[in-house]
Amino acid sequence: MSEKIITINDLIKLEDYLYEIPKTFRSDMRVPARVYANEIMIGDILDDTSLLQLVNVASLPGI
Repeated sequence: MSEKIITINDLIKLEDYLYEIPKTFRSDMRVPARVYANEIMIGDILDDTSLLQLVNVASLPGI
């Protein structure tokens, strides 16, 4: 299965240091995925797979 790439446009800034990937990002997400990070960290996080892992967790049964 091809995974959708997460970009800065997919993140919603809720507060300073709090970002959210909404449930609408992927059809199987059960809850929004939230990440606490500053803007510099977000740039680094977008370069690895940690946000995709967070989306995967938000899609697990029982969440």
